Amino acid sequence: MPKDFQQIEWDSLVEEECRRIVRAGVLEDLDRGQDWTTVSLVPMEAMGRAAIVARQPGVIAGLPAVAVVIDEMDRRIEFTKSIEDGTAVNSRKVLGTIAGPARSLLTAERLMLNFLGRLCGIATLTRKFADGIDGTRARIL
Repeated sequence: MPKDFQQIEWDSLVEEECRRIVRAGVLEDLDRGQDWTTVSLVPMEAMGRAAIVARQPGVIAGLPAVAVVIDEMDRRIEFTKSIEDGTAVNSRKVLGTIAGPARSLLTAERLMLNFLGRLCGIATLTRKFADGIDGTRARIL
């Protein structure tokens, strides 16, 4: 079995499960309907752009989840990825950019980064385990 074998492919079932988790996260973050700090500090017409950057070395996972977050929160946000899931990166690597209404970017940011942080952490740890058994007959299931 190759070292880069992927048990789960991103398909409609995985996307729907992700969408349910995103909706729960949105409900938790925006229980009262809006991010009141953002609404009070950022003009409605303000536009923004941001880079999503790796803070430390690791394996990227979860970029499709970013698209689901955007789809659920504000489809006016444009997401351009610079890398593919499964890629090992060093710190400061730009994973992609987001652009659109500044209020929406700030409101969606925490959920996007929570997904990426968690999924990249799992992928990075899994890669360490896979590298640790390289050259043996052991398998990680």
